[in-house]
Amino acid sequence: MEETEISILKNALDNNQHELKSDKVFNNKISNYLGIDTNSLSNEGYDEISLNGEDIDYQVSKQGRYIKIGQDILPDLDSVKQKIIIDKEKNPYIESITNLNKILFLDDPTSIALVTHQDKDLATDLVVLFDYEKNKFLMNAALKNIKSLDDQPKYFNWCLLFYNDRKKEEIIRKDLLLELQKSNSELISNLITFITKNKSSVNQKTIDDCLAFLINIKLKESEKNEDWNTNEGFGLLSYCYETDNNLLSRFEKASFFNYSLIKSATEAYKVFNPNGQKDYKIQDPDGYTNLRKDKNTSSEILQQIKSGESIDVLENQGDWWLVKTNEGKQGYVHKSRVKAN
Repeated sequence: MEETEISILKNALDNNQHELKSDKVFNNKISNYLGIDTNSLSNEGYDEISLNGEDIDYQVSKQGRYIKIGQDILPDLDSVKQKIIIDKEKNPYIESITNLNKILFLDDPTSIALVTHQDKDLATDLVVLFDYEKNKFLMNAALKNIKSLDDQPKYFNWCLLFYNDRKKEEIIRKDLLLELQKSNSELISNLITFITKNKSSVNQKTIDDCLAFLINIKLKESEKNEDWNTNEGFGLLSYCYETDNNLLSRFEKASFFNYSLIKSATEAYKVFNPNGQKDYKIQDPDGYTNLRKDKNTSSEILQQIKSGESIDVLENQGDWWLVKTNEGKQGYVHKSRVKAN
């Protein structure tokens, strides 16, 4: 069934002037937009597209050199073939797939115009999920279409924050986030709280950098407001510090990522909350405790931490806490071995 559908959709794309020149073009685009090495894809059938650890409602066919919308095989393939290949009838689904692929692989201006004005949901997926930022009109239509993040899957929010291709020199989507702030500033606030509540495969320093970038946006909005108590950006920064007990020390070590507003707001936060930050140290009668790979006493020992040594607590839920040592290693220690000063 997959083989038949791929043949039908490939013919339909070819009939709609989807002239993909080579495998090299396809491979480069898939890597750039999705961060996927096509060597990992099947030569036949479909592969699910997974972003930030979750499957999205799109599949990729290396065999057909196209991306498909949805995960189900089209019903009644003979009828579909008769209508769209032989009788040349218009089909909304085929038109959407055609526009998707002609935009991603050919930067087709006609398809961009059609999607910008007639298919805002597809425009949003192109910009957010597929990292397509080449057309400002398409981007504006996509971002204005995002009214709330409450009902979005987690991968959607992570896609707003970071490029799929993690090999890029800069993976934070700063230009897009600045445009999002213009269209709906509340969504920036939502993303700040989202980051503090959820985990990502992105390294901690980059996550902190992104968080600082967003907080700085909110602080700038109220830069002329000298009353910290009514400054939304200050409130969000305070929330982040109180949710993640080690964020303030990480920001300080990173020189607040050179954001002077965050540095000033942090100084004010310390005045208002002199006892708000905790310093964590190892306390073990044996003179050291083991940093383990997993949350149990039989897991691999990554390092021995001397009693009295300071650590960063990254997560303090349950009996085993995720910590980072002064050497930069992350692992788990039992909470009974951690003392807060």
